[in-house]
Amino acid sequence: MTRRWIREHGFLSDDSEILRLLDPIRPHLRLMGLAVFSEVLRQVSGIGVAVLGAVLFARAVSGAPTSELYPLAGSMILLGLARGAFGYLGPYLAHVAAYRILVSLRDRFYSVMEPLAPAKLSPRRTGDVVSTAVSDIELLELFFAHTAGPAVVAIVVPVLAFSALAAISPRLAGVLLVYMMLLATLPRFAFWIGSALGSELREQIAHLNSQVLDSLQAMREVLAFGYRDKQMDELSGNSKALIALQARQARNMGLQGALGICIVSAGVISVLLSASLLVRQGSLSPSYLPVSVILAGSVFTSLMGVVETSKQLSQTMAGARRLFRLLDLQPAVREGAAEFSNVRAKPGPTSQAVEPSIAFEDVCFRYSPAEPRVLSKMRFDVPAGSTVALVGQSGAGKSTVVSLMLRFWDPEAGRILLGGRDIRCYSLDKLRLLFSVVSQDVFLFNQTIRENIRIGRGDASDMEVEDAARKARLHDFIVSLPHGYDTMVGERGVGLSGGERQRMAIARALLKGAPILILDEATSSLDAESESYIRDTLRNARAGRTTFMIAHRLSTVVDADMILVMKDGRVVEQGRHGDLLALRGEYARLVAAQRCAADGGGQHPSPE
Repeated sequence: MTRRWIREHGFLSDDSEILRLLDPIRPHLRLMGLAVFSEVLRQVSGIGVAVLGAVLFARAVSGAPTSELYPLAGSMILLGLARGAFGYLGPYLAHVAAYRILVSLRDRFYSVMEPLAPAKLSPRRTGDVVSTAVSDIELLELFFAHTAGPAVVAIVVPVLAFSALAAISPRLAGVLLVYMMLLATLPRFAFWIGSALGSELREQIAHLNSQVLDSLQAMREVLAFGYRDKQMDELSGNSKALIALQARQARNMGLQGALGICIVSAGVISVLLSASLLVRQGSLSPSYLPVSVILAGSVFTSLMGVVETSKQLSQTMAGARRLFRLLDLQPAVREGAAEFSNVRAKPGPTSQAVEPSIAFEDVCFRYSPAEPRVLSKMRFDVPAGSTVALVGQSGAGKSTVVSLMLRFWDPEAGRILLGGRDIRCYSLDKLRLLFSVVSQDVFLFNQTIRENIRIGRGDASDMEVEDAARKARLHDFIVSLPHGYDTMVGERGVGLSGGERQRMAIARALLKGAPILILDEATSSLDAESESYIRDTLRNARAGRTTFMIAHRLSTVVDADMILVMKDGRVVEQGRHGDLLALRGEYARLVAAQRCAADGGGQHPSPE
């Protein structure tokens, strides 16, 4: 069956989902083949039992001696046992193969998603992506375990049974062929009427999953702002929309089932009537009449298995389309051609022999073609070992600078140099090993405190983890807990305060020990005493490292070697704290504004 034939007969869209789903079967072809072979033997055994039973009955009625009946009865018993054995083996092997395929698909999904983040995934709802990773992939089990193999069985067994019937009576085979062709069109009919509905149903399920996830994550805000009734109304509306789609699908499935039963019933009755007429005319031996009906029924049994599965195939294919839509996305950034040297260099265990200097040369960037530029002709040069502060009002582009250094996105114009080379020359994994990041929004996994800190460096010993926690002023708090470093932090660190989560992020960065340190509001959630201590710790950690500090509290950047003042995606001023104040420009205005806010709105004649 060629790709062209399948498309011409309307079984597939241009995307050829079914053909693409056959690719992951290849590594498991032997297992799937054994499952199909077992299922064929199961059905053939069942047909054999029925046929032998008919023969046994005919001979018993005709008065055949008992010695002729025992071999037939013994054969029926053996075939019955074989049918039971193959009835276990076939589905077992098919499901083992299907679950292994699902594992490989999930692995592939994650390996594809990782390089897409954050550029290609940020516009998508998290719940939608999760729905594809879990629900849509799980739905493909129907195809691998109940469609791909049974489709082969639905060809092999009917061909064998039809051939046997044709050997008995070509006229009966002709009658059966008409109904076989009618029944074979049902899967195509089912796919045709259910394709659009299946896609709509999967999208609605994903939308509902996203809304439920949003509601759970924002439960505090929902309760605090009295948004519960509004949220419940939206969830109820989406649930009702999903139920309406499911009801339409149930009606379609019922219609397909009714048509299948009508065709099968008409086929069996037609074969029975035709065989009876042939017996009456003397063209067919009476002993072949029950055998003919049994063979006709076995043909329909095999075909109906595929018809029943095809009722849900449209939804399965919709899940496959959603999966392939994500798998076909191209990363916003490409792997570089060069690799870092294998020679390790101080100061950190993950750093390598690359000078940690950073330079932006006329960098321009926008998040999408429809949006305005976030950075425009951005230019600065940071020597290795320097501490640089990025300051400016919200929306000036400070965090974007960090995202571009980490190659979450690539600039649309200009270039970024690391150690004098364009960062696009380096591999992504090795590039990011050179950066330790402490961000304001800290993500913690639902694991132990020890494992959350160890994310900084996976091969770190327990002693190194504890040393990093001490430097982040977190150790005393951890050992005061009943389970110490083995305490589970809860989902997203729900069991910890904002300051404790931020100190954990600092501990991660200190443990990683990369030569470039990025502090994005690293002390914003700390109290004054802890902030003072951590600031001294970070000051020591900055020694020998290139450090970027993003800060709104300008008091935290006064000792920076260089302050870059950003406005509208450009560096409008740069220099040390005292020099920038003397300019009485944008930086001086920001300092004055913060002093005014700190003093309750009083006016200051000068920013010094």
